[in-house]
Amino acid sequence: AVYYKLDVEDMTAKIAALREQGVDLIIFAPHWGVEGTYHPTEEQKQVGHAAIDAGADIVFGSHPHVLQPFEVREIPNGDGTTRQGFVIYSLGNFISSQYYTEQRPYYKELGVYIQFQLSKRGDEKPIIESVSLMPTYVQWKDEYIRVVPVELAIDSYQSGENTYALTSSDHTKITRVQQFFQMSFWPEEYPYTLNNGYYVVNLVEEP
Repeated sequence: AVYYKLDVEDMTAKIAALREQGVDLIIFAPHWGVEGTYHPTEEQKQVGHAAIDAGADIVFGSHPHVLQPFEVREIPNGDGTTRQGFVIYSLGNFISSQYYTEQRPYYKELGVYIQFQLSKRGDEKPIIESVSLMPTYVQWKDEYIRVVPVELAIDSYQSGENTYALTSSDHTKITRVQQFFQMSFWPEEYPYTLNNGYYVVNLVEEP
């Protein structure tokens, strides 16, 4: 997608207007980027940053059909305080008929499910305390296509329970997806803990 100056100015003006109206949380969901690329374009970064700077709290990108990294931005509020904005440039595919092959070597069967832990006191804006990201995998069978939580499926297979009925081939594929998520997708600057299949990033320091 190509974004023109007037488009961005209109977008940021609308986001800023919502912020001025006292909206608690603003989520911006653009359709952008280049299909099959694992890194955002400079244009995506500029538009994502402009949205956060204007008052958006969360940016969920789509269109590339593969995962692109996330980042957390610290934004001054203008009164000496700051707030954090979360941007993920592409969520990948949750469920689709697109999948990795040697002829189409893109991880299009990989997506991510995201949860936010928010806190709010009185009239203050909500604070994003943590972000939890669960990698998901589209599993193909003759009988069905379904979404499988990557970490839980691997743990279950390795324990012998195999709740998700993975074959040896499934396990090889989903392990490759896990490695891509950890090694190629995950930004090094955000340490995580694993909790029930989620990669949890804490954004508020413990007292």
